[in-house]
Amino acid sequence: MASEHSLDISAKIDLQAFKDAIAQAEKEVIGRYDFKGITYEINYREKEKQLILLASSEIQTD
Repeated sequence: MASEHSLDISAKIDLQAFKDAIAQAEKEVIGRYDFKGITYEINYREKEKQLILLASSEIQTD
C-alpha cells in the first residue's frame, strides 16, 4: 500500500456543514477506545482548501 494517498474532488459544499462535520469527527475520535494512545490530526486548511487526516497508526486512517 502506498505511504501517501491523494484525491482531488471538485464540488461545491456547504462550508459550515463541512466544518461542523470536522468538529463532530474530532469528538468521535476523542471518545473512541481504539484511538487511545494514537497520535492523530484532523485539520482543515481553509485557504488551501485541504483536509488533512493523519494518524500514527495506518489502521486508523483507513
